[in-house]
Amino acid sequence: MYPCVLRGRIAQHSDDTLFVLGESESHSQCHQRVRVLRIKSGWNIELLYNDSARKISTAVVDCSPTEIKLQIESTIEPQNKVPLTLVLGLPDFDVLERVIEKITELQLSQIKIFVCQHTQQKDAFNRLTAKVLRLEKIRNAARIQSGAGPLKIEIFPDLASLLQTIETSEEG
Repeated sequence: MYPCVLRGRIAQHSDDTLFVLGESESHSQCHQRVRVLRIKSGWNIELLYNDSARKISTAVVDCSPTEIKLQIESTIEPQNKVPLTLVLGLPDFDVLERVIEKITELQLSQIKIFVCQHTQQKDAFNRLTAKVLRLEKIRNAARIQSGAGPLKIEIFPDLASLLQTIETSEEG
């Protein structure tokens, strides 16, 4: 038996049985899992929920190209973690993408990015705010892959405004 991680749509749930279905028209996802990955009865599979770090350990009871029937063995609830914040001076954007991905996987609670006084990037704050959507896509992909909780991304034009925000949040 090989451990395997599946991401799919849970179609039915009854007491201790789950059904993971492929796409409604083609069932290509289940077909790929059964034929290409060669999933068989008896395999252990861990299901991850996108909205939390909750995991369900299951065993394959039956599989076909259209559905996979899983028996629930245990449920692992997310642990309460200490909220950690990373404060970071703006690096190169490619490096920032990698940082967002990795700190999401490490399950930090938030990142605060500020533009340094002597940054070499021209108009860095406006360029960074324009790329927030890209950073959120990277964050969401990392959350799905790792089963991590939410990561809040905040951007500040300079260190002074970041420190001011921190001071006001400590007072309140």
